[in-house]
Amino acid sequence: MQAGNTLTCPRALFLAGTERATGFGANATEAPANAVLEIQLADLKAPCSLNRIRSVSSLEFSILVERRNTATGETYAIPYFVAVLDASGAILARHDFVSRPRLDAGVPAVTVTERVEETLPLAEGQRAVAFEILVGLRVSEREYEYNLSRRR
Repeated sequence: MQAGNTLTCPRALFLAGTERATGFGANATEAPANAVLEIQLADLKAPCSLNRIRSVSSLEFSILVERRNTATGETYAIPYFVAVLDASGAILARHDFVSRPRLDAGVPAVTVTERVEETLPLAEGQRAVAFEILVGLRVSEREYEYNLSRRR
């Protein structure tokens, strides 16, 4: 297998509206001032190696976790997904994962690095660059709408 580049590798990106999650206090309105937990995906890299029959993308990205209350230590379960789309936008595969970053007492934030390898079998005449790999947090519909409203 040989190393690919941006002209030959599948394009990898964060799915808009799923690159951030915000936790609010009980009975708090959904406003940035009421956030007790912020999670954000960043720094996605996806080098690949490929040959005529497959492409292997080595995804690497950061998950930043920030919290307001630092009185106690806590381990957070942060669900995320990696999906592969073909040229028409059809989902060919989706894999769910959980990151478990630990924040000790007194620590307001941590950044962890996640690594996922995605292998794409290529049929005769297919090119890896025709595929997309999407990464995102598994958010509820309400969280998704909140995230989109913050972009406006």
